[in-house]
Amino acid sequence: MKTLFYLSTIVLLLNSCDPAVYKEIYRNNTDYTLHFYIADSPEIEFLYPDTIIAVNEVKFGEPSASIRSGSYVNVGGFGKVEEIFKYLPKDTLSVYFFHPDTLAKYPWETIRKEYNILKRYDLSIEDMQLLDYEIAYPPTEMMKDIKMYPPYGE
Repeated sequence: MKTLFYLSTIVLLLNSCDPAVYKEIYRNNTDYTLHFYIADSPEIEFLYPDTIIAVNEVKFGEPSASIRSGSYVNVGGFGKVEEIFKYLPKDTLSVYFFHPDTLAKYPWETIRKEYNILKRYDLSIEDMQLLDYEIAYPPTEMMKDIKMYPPYGE
């Protein structure tokens, strides 16, 4: 996951005529460590509109994949966030959140088969801009109209 992030950052830097530092913040408003992955590059097996969980087990624990309770992770880099969306099959970025107990209790294949996620956000660039590039779990009131599964409030 960390390697994918660095490769994405390098590609964005090389392809951008006007490189600028951007932020993409993931905030954990729970009382447990939250795990997540971002389906944002061709190396991920499934990109939106296909929202199947990755076949290959995602190894959590890297800074861009785990967030301590009450904390946040900045996965920003060089280039513009809009550049990420150019590499996606649709204009949507999916982010998957997992509870640590689920990851400890079940094998990855069971998690995939039963779609054992806390939440999946399907974010457009407009959603990212509306949120000032700060994505929270659980979703905030400001996120209620963003496409997510299960839907907001469930």
